[in-house]
Amino acid sequence: MTDDLRRHGVLGQIVDAVPPYIVNVDYADHACVHMGNQLVPRQTQLQPQQVNFPTNGSGGLFTLMAIDPDVPSRNNSIYSEFLQWLVVNIPDEDIERGDVLAEYLGPLPSHKGGQHRFIFLAHKQPDGSIINTRGLPHAEPCDWASRARFSARKFAQLHRLGQPTAINYFTTEFDSSVPLAIERCLLRRQSLIHIQQRLLLS
Repeated sequence: MTDDLRRHGVLGQIVDAVPPYIVNVDYADHACVHMGNQLVPRQTQLQPQQVNFPTNGSGGLFTLMAIDPDVPSRNNSIYSEFLQWLVVNIPDEDIERGDVLAEYLGPLPSHKGGQHRFIFLAHKQPDGSIINTRGLPHAEPCDWASRARFSARKFAQLHRLGQPTAINYFTTEFDSSVPLAIERCLLRRQSLIHIQQRLLLS
């Protein structure tokens, strides 16, 4: 695993040490994440069908993060890290029962942005502690502004999560599904603005 994390610069930039376990991530149509393999955005636009990681029967709570440190590109990562998914207070590995702070957003690499890394990190919350989500922002899929310049390290430090217990990642580049996904978001935002204007004027 050490070589896989070094190969794309994950070790050192994102994690300081090699986590002991792997986050198993399976998308639809047998698109599985495997330590730096390449998946296209079309395969990963929807939330994974299955995510699991070893809990060793601890009965504790876990945090799952997904980040893209290469927005808009690896050579010009001014929006790094870009938060793609954040779920806290996950009992064992039952993500559906966790508290979602950032809804899943698939990768949106730009046409000239080259290769992006999409990284999953799982942390065990200390001593079964619950992260108080009151007052913490909630990012919807098209809420890009609140996702930019996130720091997985700082979030972990703030909530005393320590080093990740599990990791996995894939690489991805632009495909024709990206403009369509962006267009859907823009249309959704325009619709929300229109609704808000109508409410203010009513």
